[in-house]
Amino acid sequence: MKKEVKTAIGELVGYFDGYYLVDKGEEGTWLTEEEFETVRLPELNPIEVRQYEILMRKGDKTEALTTLMYDVVGLDKDSEALPSKAIKEHHYHLAEAIIKGGYNK
Repeated sequence: MKKEVKTAIGELVGYFDGYYLVDKGEEGTWLTEEEFETVRLPELNPIEVRQYEILMRKGDKTEALTTLMYDVVGLDKDSEALPSKAIKEHHYHLAEAIIKGGYNK
């Protein structure tokens, strides 16, 4: 089974000779590896997916990012709550998904 890879501009169709083909609906776009990684939606684990859905329940990116950053500041103040490196990576994935408009499973 082929895994579906979504980007901020469409779905990945294929990889040919060092370039990625992304379908935008009416036509495809060829991207270099760097361009593809820039628009590729992040892969979230099930816990991150649940948190993303909660943050985006109203569909407001600004409110979702503000809430997420408020949580990060709260964790920085109570640094013994959880390992900070893992938390920062977790929040980075969520922020990336909010900004780009979605995620890959």
